[in-house]
Amino acid sequence: MINPELSGLVVRNIADLEAAVVHARELDQRLFTAIGEGVKEQLADTDFHAHAIGDEEYVWFAPRSWLKNTTKDAEADYWFELLELPGSGDKLEETWIAQFAHVGPHQAETGIWFCGSALKARRWKSLLARGDANVARLIDAGFRQDPDQRIYFPLRLDLEELAKGFEDDDLTAALRPLRDAVATIMKCIDDFEALVALDRKQETQA
Repeated sequence: MINPELSGLVVRNIADLEAAVVHARELDQRLFTAIGEGVKEQLADTDFHAHAIGDEEYVWFAPRSWLKNTTKDAEADYWFELLELPGSGDKLEETWIAQFAHVGPHQAETGIWFCGSALKARRWKSLLARGDANVARLIDAGFRQDPDQRIYFPLRLDLEELAKGFEDDDLTAALRPLRDAVATIMKCIDDFEALVALDRKQETQA
């Protein structure tokens, strides 16, 4: 039920609220640009390829052995991607900042998902069954499974650290959880490599 007092307050302050939402979305893009640059820098001298387009809010990375090609616009059969997880009512928040900080009304979240171009529901469940030991180790390392049992590493940024970062025009400290998440994925890459090998074997036997 709509709160009448809150409705009046919103209407009377709608100009400021509209301006705030516009500014928040600009901050979202600045945040994604910083995230993309941070992931690229972290993976620069590794065997991983990172792809990030800040203004499209699109960030993914993968071991180079998973790539289909090594051109500038490389594509991969399997990859890790920064995505959102809907909250109550299967809804997302109005801004990425609210989702990253897990403070929105729907309690939507963000994380880094393990993805595969051919991993549809039935094939994914089959892979989980055959790679159950690998999945168990990933869960022990801090990974989770979403309602579709997809594996992801949860990512939560501190709201006050983000505020300070925007004030100082330096998001380095605020993005420490992102760097930790990427480092954890790299540390656990052998289990993901095993899942990829199992899935590729199944594909050749199909």
